[in-house]
This record gives sequence, structure tokens and C-alpha cells, in this order.
Amino acid sequence: MSELIYVKESVFDLYVYDDKIEIKHGINNNALGKTILKIANTSEIQTYYYTDITSVDFKPITFIDSGWIGIHVPGAYKDIKFKYGDIILPKEQKKRLDQEYKEVFSYIKERIENVNSKNKCAESNMDEFSKIREYKVLLDNGIITQEEFNLKKKQLLGL
Repeated sequence: MSELIYVKESVFDLYVYDDKIEIKHGINNNALGKTILKIANTSEIQTYYYTDITSVDFKPITFIDSGWIGIHVPGAYKDIKFKYGDIILPKEQKKRLDQEYKEVFSYIKERIENVNSKNKCAESNMDEFSKIREYKVLLDNGIITQEEFNLKKKQLLGL
């Protein structure tokens, strides 16, 4: 079962787990207490697993725009942005929100990098095993000797 790491409520609700991110769309109040319609379907949840996310971006609140965390998913119509904060907030509150969301961003980025490095390692191992199979075919056909095969096998396996 997934472990919930962060919950951030804003224009959208962001749930950050150890293996995925969920963004819930619905109705929420902004900093002024005005109701904002997030999306017509008030219970829609989009789930993005770290294995599907290629990268993540962070932009702090500026004097002209809210801050956001953006995730990039191959095949998506556009990048997914989780917006937070409001330009009318006091400077101290903007700074606090930026720090909180920077921490969330850093966690997401670390999880994506961990998943990607594991995938690259697995792909590398598959490439090495494929090469060993190719050398085995060469050995079986008498093109290389047993010693040459053993040497190549050790090199590919890093032994």
C-alpha cells in the first residue's frame, strides 16, 4: 500500500505518496474566501506514478503569477501544473509557501530520479545479458573459443 508523504491543498489538492502523485479536482476557496470551481467533476482524481513521470519543475510565486510544481508525462496533451499561492498574499506567507512547495518538489524530483536510475540499471543489465547470448551463439557456432567467451562474459558482468 502506498504511503502518504505530503498533502497540499490549493486550487487543486495534491497528494504525494511514496510511489505516485494524485491531483484532486473539485471546489475550493481561494485566499480571499471566494469559491473557485476547479473542474466541473468535483471528485476527479488524476494519478501519476513516478515511473510515468519524466521530469518535474518548480516555479515560486512571483508578483504576477502563482507558484507551481509542473510534472511532465509522455503522451500528455500538455504538462500538468499544480498551482499554489496567490500574488496578493503577504510576502512572508509567499516565502513560507515557496519553502513548503520547494520541499515537496525536491521529494518528487528525488523519487523520479530514483525510479529512473533503477530503470536504467535494469535496461543496462538486459543489454549485457543480450550481448552474452550473442557471444554464446558465436561460441556454439565455433567462431570464438570458450576462453574468449568466458573473458567477454566476465567483462560484461563486471567480474
